[in-house]
Amino acid sequence: MPSARNPVRWKFGLAAITFTALALFVAPDGAQQASTPPTQDANSPAFRLRVSSNLVLVPVVVRDAKGQPVTGLHKEDFKVFDRGQEQQIGQFEVDSLAPAQPLTTSPASTGSANAPSRSTVANTQPRYLAFYFDTLHATGTDLQIARDAAGRYFASSLGPTHHVAIVTPEATLVDFTSDAVRIRDALGKLQVSSHARNYSADCPKLSDYQASQISDYPDNLGLDSWIAARDEAKNCGFTAIASNASIPAFIVSQAHAIVSQNEALTRASLNGIDRLVQHFAQVPAGRRGIVLVSQGFLTVSQQFQIDRVIDRALRAQVIVDSLDPKGLPILLRTDASQAYVAVSGEAAKATRNVDSIGEKLQSEVLDDIAQGTGGSFFHANNDLQGGFSALMGSQVTYMLGFAPSDVKANGTFHPLKVILVPERKGTTVQARRGYFAPQQGSKGDNAGDQANQSPAPPTSREDEAWHAKVQELLLAKSETAELSVDLNSTISADSSEKRTLNVSAHVDTRTLRFDRDADRNTNTVIAVVGVFDSTDHLLQAQQRQAKISATDDELKGVTQKGIDFAFAFQLPAGSYRIRTVVTESHQHLVTSTSRPIQIR
Repeated sequence: MPSARNPVRWKFGLAAITFTALALFVAPDGAQQASTPPTQDANSPAFRLRVSSNLVLVPVVVRDAKGQPVTGLHKEDFKVFDRGQEQQIGQFEVDSLAPAQPLTTSPASTGSANAPSRSTVANTQPRYLAFYFDTLHATGTDLQIARDAAGRYFASSLGPTHHVAIVTPEATLVDFTSDAVRIRDALGKLQVSSHARNYSADCPKLSDYQASQISDYPDNLGLDSWIAARDEAKNCGFTAIASNASIPAFIVSQAHAIVSQNEALTRASLNGIDRLVQHFAQVPAGRRGIVLVSQGFLTVSQQFQIDRVIDRALRAQVIVDSLDPKGLPILLRTDASQAYVAVSGEAAKATRNVDSIGEKLQSEVLDDIAQGTGGSFFHANNDLQGGFSALMGSQVTYMLGFAPSDVKANGTFHPLKVILVPERKGTTVQARRGYFAPQQGSKGDNAGDQANQSPAPPTSREDEAWHAKVQELLLAKSETAELSVDLNSTISADSSEKRTLNVSAHVDTRTLRFDRDADRNTNTVIAVVGVFDSTDHLLQAQQRQAKISATDDELKGVTQKGIDFAFAFQLPAGSYRIRTVVTESHQHLVTSTSRPIQIR
């Protein structure tokens, strides 16, 4: 086989080969090391290739003054603004799953005896609900309370159309299933991660926010974070340091370690949500939702990752709701099990300020993800079972779709605003906060980083059949060789737990025929690589697409160069099968092949 080639992009005058990439599916795996793939029910959906377009979907929830979802709205009742410019709404759908209060045009009817009664909107559409328990930022008590509340919710509220998955940052405890026994057993396996931070031996016990403040301002001993930490260090049995002058140096060192650990745990938590969102690529049509059960975490250096999670969730039409299991926060440290409780005026005030700000900042990420995807944030309430019911059972969602005008492919963020016309007094509009423009020529570290590039969607039934055929070929085991394709694979070390499998495919374009479009020759070449485990379950799949448009003279350069595709997969040690499918749109010629590979 030839040596590996690098992916390239050519332009020959006005001729161009346009490349796009799409991450198709990444199974949830461990935060430290990929575990076995999620088990599936016998009725679980088969793997489906999904092709995105430039259509921006905006889920919208409208609530009345009492917080109840509103029905009875139409496309004409909404306006969508992209960077302040009104956009034409080209798609409008309503997904009603529970009784809701219709909106009246007469403000006087609100709350009156003549107000319209609630009506039930029947909806038998399947619901795929993934409950993501953030075991990396949990305490044993709060996790147990959340687990028990979820169990009561499942026992009383799940119906035949519900398919539930229980996921943590480190494992999929059960994949989408309607089996109540499997769901209950998965909940019973929930426990705080061994990688979660352990405060028991710390003196002083610095909160994440406190540690970040001390780390950022090591010389400003007048900060509340410093005042609380120094006071606690003097009173919590801190005897290893001989003098008070040595305490600040030790606290700074401890703060740096906590900040580093917090950043790693935050990345792992967000990566887990990201993988779960991508897992929805396997889910067929239906309502898709994630309930993020977490106490929150600091995200000072992780905003880009949060934005990426939100963007991918929106592309996959996945609404993320957040639930904080702490219930009503108690900001006064009165736990008798703690070594120290601040009682002096200055230290007690500093501690309250630090805990209040830290609580707010840690909750912001939960609210950010929920609001960004059109979901809700349940917090400061001890009725967690009611919280699960409120999040999953009462929404009426309007899905607005528009094709943005004059969008440059530069990867920039586009803020969105949705309003009602005319405005209704007492109502609130909760909608997607924005989207990222596609980015041409992006070279992400892996296929997931390139998911923002949007392949052109099928434009006809023939195209749809072609894409369905690609899926069928990926899952088949037969081999064909109608196109001239050279394949090569290499393995490189990524970490002590994982390796990077690089797969390259070079397509000889001299054998291709082309369609004629005015004075140009056109064809589209698609390459898909799938990785199967030792039990022949599909773990990951990535797709690359090259669209060719060239004049007769320009076509010579295109055919001489050929087309190169590159793929990269992060995998733990094990036995795998690589399946490669390459096809083109003119005659639908196909080359498909499989090969085993061992990663050590």
